[in-house]
Amino acid sequence: MPKKPSPLKALTLKTKITCLVLLLFLCSIWVLTFFISKRLEHEMTVQIEAQQFSIASYIADSIEGQVRLRINSLTAIANMITPELLANPGKLREFLYVRPLLATLFQTGVEVISREGIGIADYPVLQGRAGSSRSELEYFKEVVATGKPVVGKPWIGRFSNKRVISFAVPILNPSGKFIAVLAGYTLLSDPALLGSIGNLAYKDFSDRLTLVSPKYRMIVTGTDQTRIMTPTPEPGVNPLHDKFMAGFEGSGIYVNSRGIRMLSSGKQIPTPGWFVRLGLPTEMAFAPIHSMQNWIYSMALGLSIVSSVLVLLLIRQAMRPLYVANRLIKDITEERLPPQDIPVTQYDEIGQLLTSFNLHLRYRKQVEAEREQFYKFFQASSDLMVIADPNGAFMKTNPTCTEILGYSETELVAKPFIEFIHPEDKQSTLDEMARQLQRGFSLNFENRYICKDGSVKWLSWRATYVKDEGITYATARDITEMKLTEEALHNSEAFIKNILQTVDEGFIVVDRDYRILSANRAYCSSANLSAEQVLGRTCHEISHHLQIPCFETGEECPVRRAFETGDTCIASHTHFLHGGDKRYVEIKAFPVRDTTGNVVSAIETINDITERTLLEDQLRHAQKLESLGTLAGGVAHDFNNILTAIIGYGGMMEMRMAKDDRNIPYIREIIAAADRAAHLTQALLIFSRKQIAEMKQVGINELIEGMRKMILRLIGEDIDTNISISGGKLVVMGDYGQLEQVLMNLATNARDAMPDGGSLSIRTEMHEMDSEFIEIHGFGKQGKYALISVSDTGEGMDETTRERIFEPFFTTKGVGKGTGLGLSIVYGIVKKHNGYINCYSEPGSGTTFKIYLPVVREELVDAEEAVDSPIEGGSETILIADDDDSVRGLTIELLERYGYTVIEARDGAEAVVKFLDHKEKVNLVLLDVIMPKKSGREAFEEIRDIRSDVKILFISGYTEDIIQRKRIIEDQLPFLQKPAKPKELLGKIREILDAKK
Repeated sequence: MPKKPSPLKALTLKTKITCLVLLLFLCSIWVLTFFISKRLEHEMTVQIEAQQFSIASYIADSIEGQVRLRINSLTAIANMITPELLANPGKLREFLYVRPLLATLFQTGVEVISREGIGIADYPVLQGRAGSSRSELEYFKEVVATGKPVVGKPWIGRFSNKRVISFAVPILNPSGKFIAVLAGYTLLSDPALLGSIGNLAYKDFSDRLTLVSPKYRMIVTGTDQTRIMTPTPEPGVNPLHDKFMAGFEGSGIYVNSRGIRMLSSGKQIPTPGWFVRLGLPTEMAFAPIHSMQNWIYSMALGLSIVSSVLVLLLIRQAMRPLYVANRLIKDITEERLPPQDIPVTQYDEIGQLLTSFNLHLRYRKQVEAEREQFYKFFQASSDLMVIADPNGAFMKTNPTCTEILGYSETELVAKPFIEFIHPEDKQSTLDEMARQLQRGFSLNFENRYICKDGSVKWLSWRATYVKDEGITYATARDITEMKLTEEALHNSEAFIKNILQTVDEGFIVVDRDYRILSANRAYCSSANLSAEQVLGRTCHEISHHLQIPCFETGEECPVRRAFETGDTCIASHTHFLHGGDKRYVEIKAFPVRDTTGNVVSAIETINDITERTLLEDQLRHAQKLESLGTLAGGVAHDFNNILTAIIGYGGMMEMRMAKDDRNIPYIREIIAAADRAAHLTQALLIFSRKQIAEMKQVGINELIEGMRKMILRLIGEDIDTNISISGGKLVVMGDYGQLEQVLMNLATNARDAMPDGGSLSIRTEMHEMDSEFIEIHGFGKQGKYALISVSDTGEGMDETTRERIFEPFFTTKGVGKGTGLGLSIVYGIVKKHNGYINCYSEPGSGTTFKIYLPVVREELVDAEEAVDSPIEGGSETILIADDDDSVRGLTIELLERYGYTVIEARDGAEAVVKFLDHKEKVNLVLLDVIMPKKSGREAFEEIRDIRSDVKILFISGYTEDIIQRKRIIEDQLPFLQKPAKPKELLGKIREILDAKK
């Protein structure tokens, strides 16, 4: 009894296919629906979180701006409060009254509190506020402790009985010492600050937003009015809230104390130290998402039903031709019908099956036709065609074999092919055949055959060994002429290649796909690659390390232009060596044409012009700096003449006023501003390297202390700056402005080396160089030195960079970010002061510069004594020559005021004439260095010829190089640099007149 088939096997093919297709199709629909739903949920969640965080960020930025406005306003007013105002409460109250911005920003008033915590003055005036103590208030304590602006804890105002926020800033005296506190009080309900937060509440959810102070663990305000100024949840109750308290910014989901899932976003507010928390129940936030998911699942269900019906109909229609063909094949097999093609009505798998059956019926007829065609092809082929038995003997040859080799078919058949091969090629042919047969049954080789007439023919063979039959089928082509041509070409190429290999310029040949066909030794050497590593790769890959042609990146490509125009083209490029070094090259491209005149390749020569390019860049850089130096010198001269008039007339006004004149402070401010302008002129001259060094005693500790604020502003708040001054006095002979320039350059370099912040340390100390120190370090002379150490925690330098940092034009900064002159100027100034500078640095370990300046004494002479000493005049006659009317008029008025008789001249020529007229009376000649008609030097030489004992004083606002060219400083003639204060000019004149010959 036959075994009953299983229920699954008993199913028809149609049923099996239908079930399988439906299963796969429905599973695909629901899996795709599920993933689309989840993806949509994720995208919308991200969008909602981003939208909510954006709202929180906007609110935080708005509050930050309002807080900073109030802090900055208080700071600006605090900077205007002087100790004199603090000492007079009435004037202080008037001062506050005329500041209308205070009433706008601080609704419950502002007040000034003494450093002891007692109210001095307030606005508006509230009874009991002035004179009461504030010392117990937290914001007051914090300002006193830190010396910085403070945003206080929200509280119920003592006088307003309303919720307020206190803002407080320190009041400093001119020396930077803390003397009082300026406080302002803003209502929590102020719409400009926090009052508009209540408008963000949802109709069904009041606790939409809260503003929290982590410092005081208090809710400042929020949309839920009942939570204003209430404590925050204890740590551990709400993990997301704890993260916000710790400084986290972003969004997240948590379950609140009422068991409701919440979507919450937090944004920090830096200045007051608060953060904004924006929250919404997930049921409200994600309601659109859930609605969309329900719609998607409904659509998937409908699609599943429709697709199932369509699948059933399609399978039924697709299987119909198979049933028809099955009946027809059965009739042919049982001989009820003659053999015939089965009709094919479709071209799917069923159609392919029926087509294969039809092809089987035609097979016999095709085999006979193919045999006839092969014989005709075998006989008519222009190539040699042979069939060999397992022993290598020819079984069949075509007429071309007998024609080329000269043997008849009878002479060739039944003989091993090895007998016809040239003796020198027999063993190599057998070895090559054996080697190729190990890898497969297809053979390709070349060898020489000996013809019947004794001549030799080169044949190129292609053979296939049929293992089952033991027979080899082979074809061959006569390549004798090609071999002779290749040999001649090879000899010619070898000659040309030997020439190119000796050329020291890079030389390559590239095809139209920019692939390198040939390269000489110089090109491979410049790329640091072997010829095998270069050939076959593109020129832009080797020279530019690019995967696309260089012209697609905007480079000018002479090879491309040679292909397009057929002309020789030239361009300059930047190439990168294998190790990454940059080289500048000049490229020439020459087109190579075929016999029809088409450009098929190009010859490219590469000439390295790196050294020439760098020298040209340095020359242009030097020319630019020289032009800037010339401009700075010209500006300095004109500016010095203007400053001479300002400082001179200002000084004369000060000398004419009584010591208790109330205008004296204004005059002194004018003179001080002019002095600062004079320092600016000196900075211009330092840049142009044309300043005159004013060597005098300089206290290093005092200099650095004077620069402390400037250095702190220059460095920025992200760098921790520590300035440590030695206990003793460090006095050196130097130029104050140039030494300031040294410190500013080193501080700027340290800041640039720490883009992400770090630490800068400046220290001074007394250092004594002994023979042991000099021997170890290789520089110095024995004696005491003021040691200035400037250290940073920046990127550091390797040894190669450290050895070049003092070279002019050398810089590690990017293009446009440095001239390469900063440290070379520092080095020059230190050497000019007979000092030494050394650098210690390692990559990643920061940098330390140490400057050694020789100490001249340990106590600084008080320069104020000389300034305050009585001004001495005289009754002598002075001839003054200056082409600047304002400077000349000022000098005449000053000298006449102090008793001198003055003779004036407008230029050098007039000065000689006036001196000749009064040669016996003139005691001193005051000459400007540069004047029309005759310079000061020329006038001096003529005057000295007239009277050799006359005393001279030169004065000028020009730069050092011009004065040196006039040989004023060189010959050590008395000289005074503009702008000069009246006391300095009078003192210098008195010094020269009183000096003995």
